[in-house]
Amino acid sequence: MTQRRPLFFVMTHETFQPHEQDFIKFHGRYWAEAIGTRIPDVADAVNQVEARIEHSRWITDCPAPGCGFAMIASKITPFFICWECGSVLNGMNWHRVDFPPDHVEIEAVLLLRPMAINRNWGSRQGVDITFQTLEELEQENRDNGLDVP
Repeated sequence: MTQRRPLFFVMTHETFQPHEQDFIKFHGRYWAEAIGTRIPDVADAVNQVEARIEHSRWITDCPAPGCGFAMIASKITPFFICWECGSVLNGMNWHRVDFPPDHVEIEAVLLLRPMAINRNWGSRQGVDITFQTLEELEQENRDNGLDVP
């Protein structure tokens, strides 16, 4: 059995595809397959979604009720479009992605947790996302015998 290497960072889309054009091409390919049209221009983005961390990955969730699609988020190209439902509630346009102003501090607290599966910030229930404060994340670490930055 191969031993898994620990993950020492919180992943973003750039972990896999470091350039903005890679991000657009990636989404464009899947959009064309799923929706059958050319992907909209990110310059036409409307509305926003909030990024959250799940298992040491920044992700964004489709806000459409019943959709449930999520995608790893990009800090360099902070946009999201759903190729599951076609972002139909957003006029088939991209959403802007909002990262919290204290994202560096949030990541620092979560990275003190040894297992990626326990590095989470923000829980989704339907279309609602609940976020812990930085103090609540630090207290979770203390409650589990872990350090805080």
